[in-house]
Amino acid sequence: MTPTPDIDLARSMFRELEDGTRVGRGIVRDTYGKGENFAHALAERIARNLGLEIERDAALNLYMTFAGRDRNLPRIVTGSHMDSVPQGGNYDGAAGVVAGLAAVAGLKKAGVRPKRDVTVMGIRGEEAAWFDIHYIGSKAAFGQFAAAELAVPRSDTRRPLGDCMAEAGCDLDALRRGAAHFKPADIHAYLEVHIEQGPVL
Repeated sequence: MTPTPDIDLARSMFRELEDGTRVGRGIVRDTYGKGENFAHALAERIARNLGLEIERDAALNLYMTFAGRDRNLPRIVTGSHMDSVPQGGNYDGAAGVVAGLAAVAGLKKAGVRPKRDVTVMGIRGEEAAWFDIHYIGSKAAFGQFAAAELAVPRSDTRRPLGDCMAEAGCDLDALRRGAAHFKPADIHAYLEVHIEQGPVL
């Protein structure tokens, strides 16, 4: 049986993301806020239904892994961020996570187990619109998050990033220590499907 992505899963996930995070004209998945938390909870639920292994790091990046035949090999990672700019597009960022889960679901349905682990990653805090800093989750995954950034205020409420992260359940002490989930040698390849999209495009 030739593996094909689970398009029904993709449609359903996009629909739930839109229903759960639309505010007026566009999507609001605020970094370490209600919208981003909703998106990550949805991705985790779908991953658990697929029988994937679930991990989170100190910044609450989400790792959903389809175990390969040789678990000692560096893994393939795919995915993207799940936050959005204010009034953004439903596909922006989330498409990479949806695509990864749909692909893994297709492999499982076809009875194909990959040679090495395949991890779908839901990345936290990519958009700078909320805290005027980029790549919070990506930096944290490799132990590169700067502790000074915990004091950066949220653009609308002025709450410090550290307060918002702590409220969401992040391990701030581990972030300050530079705890890393990945080393570059752990990753064989990284693939990100990404669509830049607003309410019109």
